[in-house]
Amino acid sequence: MQVNSPTQAPQPLYSQRAQQDVFVPMPPLNAGTFAAAVAVTSFLAMVTVLA
Repeated sequence: MQVNSPTQAPQPLYSQRAQQDVFVPMPPLNAGTFAAAVAVTSFLAMVTVLA
């Protein structure tokens, strides 16, 4: 159980990130999506600081 628990948790997250890393450089739309995600994250950070 100790071996399976930490192994099962990161696998789906890592596989999703690996797929994103593979798909991001291929289509140019994901670059805009990444920029939008960064803008939203910065906006949320500003709102959190102001709040």
